[in-house]
Amino acid sequence: DDKYIYVATGLGLVVLDKNETYNDGEVTYNKTVKRFTYTGTGNSRYNGIITTDASKQSANFVKVRNGKAYVAYGMYGLQIYDVSNLANN
Repeated sequence: DDKYIYVATGLGLVVLDKNETYNDGEVTYNKTVKRFTYTGTGNSRYNGIITTDASKQSANFVKVRNGKAYVAYGMYGLQIYDVSNLANN
């Protein structure tokens, strides 16, 4: 959108401020507004392998529409986050 960049990462969904940057002397970065991590509970079983919630943080794809971020976590399914009020987080 006009203000934020939504990034699916190995840390889950990371939201960056498109208009606010800082420079460490070598590289310019966008300010991180918020991080969303997988909120599933318990362990999952996939092809006979038990995995922990810590392994489910890697987001694969994100789509934002009407104040909601839809994030695909591969074999762990879909998480939906409310991103309508990021300015107050």
